[in-house]
Amino acid sequence: MAGLPGSGKSTLAMRLGGPALRFQLLFYPKLDFVNEYPSHTENQAVGIPREISRIFDDCYLPDHSRRSDPLASPCLATDLRGMPSGLIVTADADTLRDEAEAYGQALRLAGVEVATLRAIGQVHGFASMTEVVPSARLIVQAAGSLLGVALRISH
Repeated sequence: MAGLPGSGKSTLAMRLGGPALRFQLLFYPKLDFVNEYPSHTENQAVGIPREISRIFDDCYLPDHSRRSDPLASPCLATDLRGMPSGLIVTADADTLRDEAEAYGQALRLAGVEVATLRAIGQVHGFASMTEVVPSARLIVQAAGSLLGVALRISH
């Protein structure tokens, strides 16, 4: 499974009878609707302003009572054992950076083989800027290569 911000929730959905996933490749995912992280405020000048981020959160999950459900906020999951290995790519200048890196740390503590890559100098959405940002192209190509290797190995 590979994807952009909303993709992190899909990995936990596999526990509810969804398809078995072999690898998770996540680019700057939204993984915690409950907690505040330093990057939520540090990166507002170049990232998504917190007020706008809250509007996106309300559009994505308007029912605030469901935000603490680990299916909505995987960072809150108490047991991540058995999750697929993966790569979590964060953008250095992104408000979502710290929650994605916290999820990567939680996966590692649960024994899941996962790497986090902080793309220095990049902003949220850089994976869609590969035609104009050469370093973004290199990061996306490297992540795609790793995904290919992981899928061939896990066969």
